[in-house]
Amino acid sequence: MKKTFVLLAFFFGLGYVFGAGNISIYPALEDKIVGQNLDLNIVAGNVNNFYGYQFDFQYDPSKLGFNSIEFNRDVLGSTVAPQQQFCTSSGDWNIGLGFVKNVACTRTVAGEINPASGALATLKFNVIGQGSSSVNLTKVLVSDSSPSAVSVSVPFPTALVRGCSRIECSSSAECNDFNALTTDICLNASTCISSCSNVAIEQCSEGQITSQCVCGGSVYSSGFCCSNTFTQPCVSDSQCNDADVCTIDSCYQPATCGAQCINTPSGACSPATYCGDGICSSGEKKKNCPQDCGQRGKPRTSSASAIVGSNGYAASSIDFQFEQLSLGSASGAKVSLIHEFEEPERFLVELHVLKDNKLVFFTSETTPLLDAGEEFVLAFSERWVPDETGQYLATVVLSDAEGQLVYDVRSFNFNVTTISGISFFVGVLLVIIVVVYFAARSRNSK
Repeated sequence: MKKTFVLLAFFFGLGYVFGAGNISIYPALEDKIVGQNLDLNIVAGNVNNFYGYQFDFQYDPSKLGFNSIEFNRDVLGSTVAPQQQFCTSSGDWNIGLGFVKNVACTRTVAGEINPASGALATLKFNVIGQGSSSVNLTKVLVSDSSPSAVSVSVPFPTALVRGCSRIECSSSAECNDFNALTTDICLNASTCISSCSNVAIEQCSEGQITSQCVCGGSVYSSGFCCSNTFTQPCVSDSQCNDADVCTIDSCYQPATCGAQCINTPSGACSPATYCGDGICSSGEKKKNCPQDCGQRGKPRTSSASAIVGSNGYAASSIDFQFEQLSLGSASGAKVSLIHEFEEPERFLVELHVLKDNKLVFFTSETTPLLDAGEEFVLAFSERWVPDETGQYLATVVLSDAEGQLVYDVRSFNFNVTTISGISFFVGVLLVIIVVVYFAARSRNSK
């Protein structure tokens, strides 16, 4: 008890020396379940000329039960032989309901700590009730070896402890509702006020996906959502390579929901490899292309200037023309078609417009069921608006309704010009008269 008196008298008789740093409790906020143990560290932060300290502390006895104090030897030195610091013990403290006083330690060897940083002591409690309790340091004194007081700051309230019956979650994984269409979040994790939130993930907007969203019932973070269907459209021409040297490969309207790979016959190959070219090519048979592989029947000639192949087979007659095709004006196109298959047929008609071998416009439509000898004029519903003057190439591809068998390919050069001083709608008439003569075709032949 004599040592205690001398130590306390030492602190109360201090002079004053200006210093820097702080004494605090760590953690400053702690959440525990009732019945758990609680450790709070008394921490020095950047305190100059540090040699000894003393403090009292207060707490809510209905929430916390005080157990003991453990002193740390790392800052002031060892508390056991060879002893470098001396600390008061529980017999020296003034312990009451909700407070402990006269907690003190000092170095017993020469030399101040410059600066002192680290845990000085650990206050040990048991959480006995629900609710919040402040743990506050009071009458904090720090001295140098002279002894003179060293100025330090002490936060108030020093620490807050919350006791509760349960902590709902410590991580978002604990909030899994096993619903792939929600984002599971643990709010205020590992605290008495923690809670789980299962937020519905937003539906993807039409187009490119830039953040997590739902498309077609699944969650995606990239790609495209088009009409509530996830897709990965082409973004470059290289993705559309069909390994055919006779086509120009294009990604039309890249990186959009309307993106599609278009492979335009280039006319670079001679003879053209399509059904109706007079050559029974790979993949063509009597059943799917009798006009090239047998059972052709007698060729007919067109009343127009028909183009007749070397085999005497009349393929088609095409007339291409336009009216006042100009920059910025919506332009329409038409195709006139007559067939002479034995049975009614449907056809797929494609229009490819290229500039410098780059596809700038594409559209296609399927005809209704056409009787043999019936003339049908197809007016494409989609219109093209040229955005650059110069020479263009229009390629028309005629195939079966499924687009599997190409019957004819024709290309035409044309120019787009500028009309100055006039602002009005300029229609373009692209009349492509395609007369296809295929005689004696039998779909059932083998």
